[in-house]
Amino acid sequence: LYSASRTITSTLDRDEVLQHIAQSMAVALECSSALILDYQAETKLAQVLTVYRVGTARNANEALPSPGNALQLDQLPLVLESIASQRPLILRAADPTTPQAELLWLQQRRIQSALMIPLVAQGELIGVALVIEGRRDRSFTSNEVFKAQTLASQASVALRQSLLFNEVLELEKVKSEMIRMASHDLRNPLNNILGYIELVNMTLDPAQQTPEIEEYMGSLRRSAKTMQSLIDDLLTLERVESERESEWQEFDLSGLVYEVTESEQSSAFLRNIHLALAREVDHAPVFGSMTQLRQAISNLIGNAVKYTPDGGQVEVQFAREGQRLQFSVKDTGYGISPERQTRLFERFYRAREPGTDHIPGTGLGLSLVKTVIERHGGQVWYESEVGVGSTFGFWLPAAQPAGVQGAALM
Repeated sequence: LYSASRTITSTLDRDEVLQHIAQSMAVALECSSALILDYQAETKLAQVLTVYRVGTARNANEALPSPGNALQLDQLPLVLESIASQRPLILRAADPTTPQAELLWLQQRRIQSALMIPLVAQGELIGVALVIEGRRDRSFTSNEVFKAQTLASQASVALRQSLLFNEVLELEKVKSEMIRMASHDLRNPLNNILGYIELVNMTLDPAQQTPEIEEYMGSLRRSAKTMQSLIDDLLTLERVESERESEWQEFDLSGLVYEVTESEQSSAFLRNIHLALAREVDHAPVFGSMTQLRQAISNLIGNAVKYTPDGGQVEVQFAREGQRLQFSVKDTGYGISPERQTRLFERFYRAREPGTDHIPGTGLGLSLVKTVIERHGGQVWYESEVGVGSTFGFWLPAAQPAGVQGAALM
């Protein structure tokens, strides 16, 4: 019974769960076959979800329906009563008390005995299990019925979880598709807006450009650029959440930190910010997505440069501590007040401090960093003080050599 329960709850795939339920109940009760049905009370139809025949059950000649077929139950009052009351039902072709309608149904299907168990989760009927014996007459004992009910209870929970899991997967697909469609449909008109803003700005007579017109044009340009950044960040976050771990590989994180820091030097130089890198190790293998970790590191360094006043300093540090790879970015920027720190990693939240209103952003950068790092088995941390600066960092587990991994598995 314990083994059967473990088998039933070993997966979240709905088809596998259904097959495991049918197999476990047939084997545990030593019957020849089992069906799992989906019952619709409005139509009194039971659709066959899965069918299992015990391979070692010889001389079993019951006529089982195929998955997808529908069984009409409106002429089987005893069966309908069992389903409505959510109680088990034993049917035997050799029992003289079996009603005529149910007896005819058993004979047509060449079923000698059957045990029907409603599958109920949180008071809701989510299916029906039908355990069948087609070789000989079978009187199910109270202990066997109890065993079937115990398995049905486990099966109901597993089936409920698989249904919820499939619903989440479907919602994730819908969300991803909507984000991609919306982003694609927004990009074309947004590019047109940006193009016409520049065209209008080029065709205006410089002598006629008043401070008000310049302010209006600048506001239009900034708003359009903000929308463009928001679309790009949404798409990046969607790619991070949907990328499969099977596509990950081992690479040098120390080299990636160096590349990203160098790419941010031009932004720092334009604002006279000293951007320095201190690496304690030149080679640090990590297993994961280079694209995702590049984005996370770039966001942290870019934020440090963006939120540091002209002439400030930003220091990037990378080190290895045991089996952890440590990365941090320390700046001499505006800092973040304690009451705003608790919401730093919320999507679309921006911790606005005095003097930072002019800094563009979408509020998705730190959320993306947290998502990436946690997907890689690490953790994000920060320290900040208003007027002094901030330090953002994370740690990741270092990739183990192949020999060490193999020894750990053994």
